[in-house]
Amino acid sequence: MTLQVTSTVILRTLMGAGKKHDPNRSYGEEILELLNSLWEVVRARGIQTKGINHVVYGADGEIFAGVEPLDQIPSGLGLEKKDLRIGRHAYWKHVGPYHLLSGLQEEIIRSLRQQRLRSGYPIVEIYDHWTEDESKLETEIIYPLV
Repeated sequence: MTLQVTSTVILRTLMGAGKKHDPNRSYGEEILELLNSLWEVVRARGIQTKGINHVVYGADGEIFAGVEPLDQIPSGLGLEKKDLRIGRHAYWKHVGPYHLLSGLQEEIIRSLRQQRLRSGYPIVEIYDHWTEDESKLETEIIYPLV
């Protein structure tokens, strides 16, 4: 799929966990750690969600992993709330194994430069429902444009 530019506004309220990226660790490792701790709370408390994982990358090296709750976010769970509002953005849909995403990020940045587009933060990855067949895994990637 090619990079698409759209002005469709993305509004999401997420609950999850965040941290500053440790340069001595891989993003994937840290993301899995955040998602595992999030889903442990979600399952233990029976919180209803849309079941779609979101990873948000901030300008300051922050990583946030969250899901959209179907109701209000319960308090006292140790989870953070993150409101996303993204206007004009570049969009890419990746179908295939997750381990190919890091190379894809470089391709997206190259494509943005070729089109003379400047991106900002937060960068968002949206992981569709899990399937054992890695060739069918879907990930949406969103780069806000400035």
